[in-house]
Amino acid sequence: MWTLLSGSLANAFGNGVVFPYLLIYLHNVRGIGLGTAGLVLAASSVAALIGGPVSGTLIDHFGPRRVLAACMVVSGIGFGGFAFVHSVGTALVAAVLAGVGNGAFWPSHASMVATLTERGFAFQLGGAAGRAIGGFALATAPHGLWLAAAAAALAGGGFALLLERLIPPALRRTPVAVPV
Repeated sequence: MWTLLSGSLANAFGNGVVFPYLLIYLHNVRGIGLGTAGLVLAASSVAALIGGPVSGTLIDHFGPRRVLAACMVVSGIGFGGFAFVHSVGTALVAAVLAGVGNGAFWPSHASMVATLTERGFAFQLGGAAGRAIGGFALATAPHGLWLAAAAAALAGGGFALLLERLIPPALRRTPVAVPV
């Protein structure tokens, strides 16, 4: 359980670093208008709304651990992509990838938590620490902020992959794909 919560902490930290400052970064650093930057944030939320339900089907076929690891990789690519944004188009691609990854995180994470035990406070702690450090990072190294968020998402995916070896076989609930 501690491994899963450590991954949750890393993911929450990354989200706490990024989301409160994404609009400011897109506008002040990348020169995207406020209205357009707001639409980029909205695109991320819409992608998350789509990613969540789709991930349920993927969890049924591949299991929550694999989906959790995959969504953290997608999220990491999306957040890391913000460091290389130079246009609205690339900002939208990064936002959609980050949104899909974040949307798929919750169902797969909840399935893993249900498999193991009750959830702790790691997510809240990670989000609070991420917001504090994210503000400092945006003021001092705005491009590094996104790479740090990508690293945090990838670390969450790494923790998900590590769970394969730590969960006792009797507790694993990875479903077998059933032809539809």
